[in-house]
Amino acid sequence: MKKWIAILLLGLISCKPTENTLIGKYERYWDFENYSSLQLNPDNSFVLKGQEGLIWMKTAGTWRVEDKYLYLNSYPATTLNQPSTVVSEEFVKGDSILITVVDDENNFLPGVPILTYRAGDTVGADYTKADGRAVIVNQPFDSITVSYISFSPFTYTGESNQLEIKMGKDEIAPFRIENEKWLIRGSSILDPRFEGEQRKNKYKKKTSR
Repeated sequence: MKKWIAILLLGLISCKPTENTLIGKYERYWDFENYSSLQLNPDNSFVLKGQEGLIWMKTAGTWRVEDKYLYLNSYPATTLNQPSTVVSEEFVKGDSILITVVDDENNFLPGVPILTYRAGDTVGADYTKADGRAVIVNQPFDSITVSYISFSPFTYTGESNQLEIKMGKDEIAPFRIENEKWLIRGSSILDPRFEGEQRKNKYKKKTSR
């Protein structure tokens, strides 16, 4: 009898999550506008990032394990404000203005509104396509504005008509978490922000191949 109790206790102890067993990357996917990843590093730091609707989130901090819960705390300063800049510009004779827009990781940004102004009036408008490009009829302008959700707005006042613009992240309301308690369930971790919403709240550990 004592032998079986000892085996049972040993099994319970071995099932208890530890820091070593939790290290790795976890991913959650609900749909194309709701997904995120959680990276737990060996030095007890973490990075949580993803998208919730039209809002991009990213925070970093420290993690610890207590019993069957993972506790996350963002660093005191997690604000990321980067200016948008011109990567390259050129004046080319022609009847169009070509604007290429990329994000801070040099990925093309589709759906970005581009507006040209002259004396305060809008004289041209377009949205970037899948290749990050927008084409506007070339007519006299005194400024070009580029703005997109979660990125720093940008205004160009030069004379070039072919521009590549890199958008910098702008977290006006930075995403932070303080002593948040996440339930550990097997190889998954449950996000308390979506409590009761199965599938939507589950981060599954990514297995290495």
